[in-house]
Amino acid sequence: MAASAAPAASVSAGAPPQDLGLPGAVAAKCGGPAIKLNSGHMMPLVGVGTFRADPGVVGEAVKEAIAVGYRHIDCAAVYGNEKEVGAALKECIDSGFVAREDLFITSKLWNTDHHRVEEACRRTLEHLQLDYLDLYLVHFPLAFDGKPGCEAPGFEADEAGRAKMMPKSLQDTWRDMEALTDAGLARSIGVSNYEFLTFNDCLAYARVPPACNQIEAHPYFAVDWFVQYCRSKGVAVVAHTPLGGAAANAAWRGGASSPLADDAINAIAKAHGVSAAQVCLRWALQRGTAIIPKSTKRHRLEENFALFEFELSADEMAAVAAVDKDQRSNKSGRNWGIEFKA
Repeated sequence: MAASAAPAASVSAGAPPQDLGLPGAVAAKCGGPAIKLNSGHMMPLVGVGTFRADPGVVGEAVKEAIAVGYRHIDCAAVYGNEKEVGAALKECIDSGFVAREDLFITSKLWNTDHHRVEEACRRTLEHLQLDYLDLYLVHFPLAFDGKPGCEAPGFEADEAGRAKMMPKSLQDTWRDMEALTDAGLARSIGVSNYEFLTFNDCLAYARVPPACNQIEAHPYFAVDWFVQYCRSKGVAVVAHTPLGGAAANAAWRGGASSPLADDAINAIAKAHGVSAAQVCLRWALQRGTAIIPKSTKRHRLEENFALFEFELSADEMAAVAAVDKDQRSNKSGRNWGIEFKA
């Protein structure tokens, strides 16, 4: 971790908006622009993901990310690396390099823990060595039968290899999520991979509305109507897979093409002297979504964070939007033997 990195600085909820070319964002000295969630808490728009970050690598990546300037770290119990992430966070905090209150830590309730929400949250807090989460999400609108703690393969299967479902309603799950905010275990709660119907249902029964919906969104799967719908309801959108499932994850994409190789996106990148990835990420920010690109390499972490020295014109924003293929890369249902896409 580079000791010369800039110190953290928090953004007060009352900070005046500035013209950043980013909807609803206010400036921060470190961590990049942030938005105010409906819970009243501030969330940095640019985070770093830890999905598929290997043990033995992810801890160093988290420390490198914090050194680069990231303050938003996206985790999940099912990723199987929260203990290592927690050790890295503790090292950064205990050394005085960053204050806990200047970090924004997200984690997610796995599908097998819908009937033990508080237990799952406390387990994550223990692994991350934290007293509270800034944001805790329902990872998927699915309740599976299975052991606690996300033991591989993360669910119990029937004779046909399909995930066994638990008889618990999403409304009951949300009641338990709301209790976490009452107990101070999570400052904000939200949902992930909720499509239109499940999202609307949640809005209808929620006492504490979801602060965000984390969904797949990138130039080849823009779902702009849904992004804007969520935002119209006061719910922030966090785009996971914001690069469309990068080239290194071709198997995960199932052979689908990548927006990083798109001619129009690369032409815009060349005009600005930036990478195709930076164009995709800047486009996401300018249309009002937060982003959590994942990388474990220092130069990529720096590149994915260097998004505020250029701005896409209206014509360039339209050109990126025009490459949309309605091409989803995250087809999780295939891993569980069920029909589900998110």
